[in-house]
Amino acid sequence: MIKVAFNVYAAFLNEARKEGKVVTVVLLNGTTCCGVVSSFDDVCILLLDPSQESPTLIFRHSIRQLL
Repeated sequence: MIKVAFNVYAAFLNEARKEGKVVTVVLLNGTTCCGVVSSFDDVCILLLDPSQESPTLIFRHSIRQLL
């Protein structure tokens, strides 16, 4: 029997990316970043914020909360 691991982190971010939802990321130091998930992997998230010219790269180990 094949055992498939369910990754809540990937499922949440993939759903937000597909639907173009704005995600709020709270970092360990209390800073908040908002934007649309452009892409992600096991190490980082790339957020696009229309008010900024360039995307924001956030490393997963620095995330406290995803909203």
